[in-house]
Amino acid sequence: MATFGKYFLIVWTILFFNFFMETQAPPSCDHGWTRTPNGEACVKMYIRPPKAWHSARRACRDEGGDLVTIFDETKSNFVRDILAVNNTTTAWIGFHVILTEERWHWLDEDGTPNYTNWRYGYPDEDFWDPMVRAEECAIAAWVNGLGAPWINYVCFVTYPYICEKPLPSKCQWNDTVCLNIHETYDGWKCLKGRDGVARIVWPETYPPGSSGPIISGYALPILRSEKRRRDLQ
Repeated sequence: MATFGKYFLIVWTILFFNFFMETQAPPSCDHGWTRTPNGEACVKMYIRPPKAWHSARRACRDEGGDLVTIFDETKSNFVRDILAVNNTTTAWIGFHVILTEERWHWLDEDGTPNYTNWRYGYPDEDFWDPMVRAEECAIAAWVNGLGAPWINYVCFVTYPYICEKPLPSKCQWNDTVCLNIHETYDGWKCLKGRDGVARIVWPETYPPGSSGPIISGYALPILRSEKRRRDLQ
């Protein structure tokens, strides 16, 4: 009888959550920004006023992001399309050279890049000339039939630029899909699994400090603060 009662409780709980769970719409980019192919970030091209590379980077950081990074051909083609849509042939990207180490790297990468898309003949080796020693940065330059391969140029020249920032999300733990459970005592919130499947795991005992069952590997919290609930709406 005890076993029957246990399974009845599990089934009732699953039905309860299925009834009250409401899936939010996936996060979308801010107005004027375009979602990247992998769906994890948003980009926006700024044409006027054109800026030097460092000024462009500061402008992107003010928007909550940085200059765009390109790690594969899909992203490179995406940048090409951004240039075409904006009827522009050149834009700064987040690739530059560290003169003290004489190597190129992305803003968010320390090691040697796994993907490059230099235009034939680039990077121009003249910048290694000790008489030049100007800091060099990369430009995505649209070429008919060639996409948007990169060229290197001195960073103080002004060009349009492309910013990239994380996709806005209301979810905790940097997940991409949230669930709301309404009409409970305190308006519980929980996360959905990264594969889009909601799971309820009912252990013999809850984890230390938790307030309820586990959903997608996280303890389901009871939000007792009205302010906290509003913050999560």
